[in-house]
Amino acid sequence: MPLITTTITPFTKTPSRQNPSTFSADMDDRLSEENSRITQMNNLGEEMNDVADLINAQSTSINTVSTNIAAVNTVSTNIAKVSTVSTNIAKVQNLDTNMTKIANLDTNMTKIANVDNNMTKVQNLDTNMTAITTVSTNVTSVNTVSTNIANVNIVANNIGSITTKVSLTGDETIAGVKTFSSSPIVPTSTTSTQAVNKGQLDLKSNIASPTFTGTVVLPSTTSIGNVSNTEIGYLDGVTSAIQTQIGTKAPLASPALTGTPTTPTASVTTSTTQIASTAFATPRTATTGASVIPAGTTAQRPASPSNGYLRYNTELLSMEGYINGAWGSVGGGATGGGTNKVFFENDLIVSSNYTITSGKSAVSAGDITINSGITVTVPSGSRWSIVW
Repeated sequence: MPLITTTITPFTKTPSRQNPSTFSADMDDRLSEENSRITQMNNLGEEMNDVADLINAQSTSINTVSTNIAAVNTVSTNIAKVSTVSTNIAKVQNLDTNMTKIANLDTNMTKIANVDNNMTKVQNLDTNMTAITTVSTNVTSVNTVSTNIANVNIVANNIGSITTKVSLTGDETIAGVKTFSSSPIVPTSTTSTQAVNKGQLDLKSNIASPTFTGTVVLPSTTSIGNVSNTEIGYLDGVTSAIQTQIGTKAPLASPALTGTPTTPTASVTTSTTQIASTAFATPRTATTGASVIPAGTTAQRPASPSNGYLRYNTELLSMEGYINGAWGSVGGGATGGGTNKVFFENDLIVSSNYTITSGKSAVSAGDITINSGITVTVPSGSRWSIVW
C-alpha cells in the first residue's frame, strides 16, 4: 500500500465577471474547492511526516544489513517509498503555483475574504516541509547501503554452502549417502514416497518368519506356494484338523455306513437308480406278516394305469389288477368254511360301466340288476352267462 495517499484536486471553477448571473455561485464553488485543497495539503503534510518517521526508523535497520539479509530487502522497499516521497514533494511544490493563483483573485471580493482564515492551515505546510527536509538527510543514510551491500555479497558466497543442507520444511529430494551425527526425527509419512519413522516400522512385521497378532486378513488374490487363493478360501470356517474331519467321511465308492443313515423319500412313481427310503419301499406288517398294498375306491383308481398295477378295491371289497387294459378281480377262487373251497361269490348289482375282455366270457349267478344309466358291454364272440 503506498505511503502517500492524498492527492491535490485541481480547480474546476473559474469565476468570471463577464457572467454576472453565475459569478456568485462560481465564487462559492471556488471557495469550497480552495477549502478542500487546503485540507488535502494538510493531510499531505501529515503523510509526509509519517514518511519521514518511517525513513528514520528504516535507516537504523539498514545498518544491520550485514547480519540480517531480510533487513536489506526492507531497505530496498523503503528506497522505493523515498522515491514516492520525492514525487509527492514535487506535488507540494505545485502548491506554490496554486497559491499564486489564489493571490491573483480579486481581493475586493468579500466571499474570498474567508480564504484568509483558511490560509492559516496552509501556513502549517511550512512546518511539514521541515519534516520533508529531514527526508533528504535520511536519504544520505541510504547511501550507506552500497557499503553494506559489500557485506551482503559475502553472505551470498556463504549461501552456496547453505544450499547443500537439507531443508527443515517442505519437499526435499536427497541424493547420495547422508551421515547424521544423531538420529533425525522424521514425521509420520502420509504417502508411499515419504520417509517413515521408527514408530511406523515398529508396527510392521518381518518378511522372514513374521509373527502376526489379532485377526489377519489376506487379500483376495493371495496364494501360498501351489495353493491358489480359491483353495485358501475353502479353509474358511474350518474349526479343527482337516484330515481328522475327512477321516469321519465315507468314500464315494462302496461306502460302509453306520448308524441309521437317511435319504429323501422319492415320489411313488419314481423308477430310477435313486436310493429308496423305507417309506418308499413296499411296507409289510411283519417278517411273517403281509405286504401292505395301495387301497381305495373304484373312483380312486389311477387315472393312467399300466398293465400289472395291483390294488385293493375298498368299494368292491376285493383285490384287483390292471390286465390287458382293464381292471379285473384278482385271485380268490372258491371260498368256503374251513378248508372247503366250494363257493364263488359275486355281487348282484352292477353299479359301474363294465366291458367284458375281448375274447373272453363271463359268468354271474343270481338275480343280477343293472342300475339305470349303467352299461355292460359284451364284445363280439364273447358271452355273459347268468346262472339262476
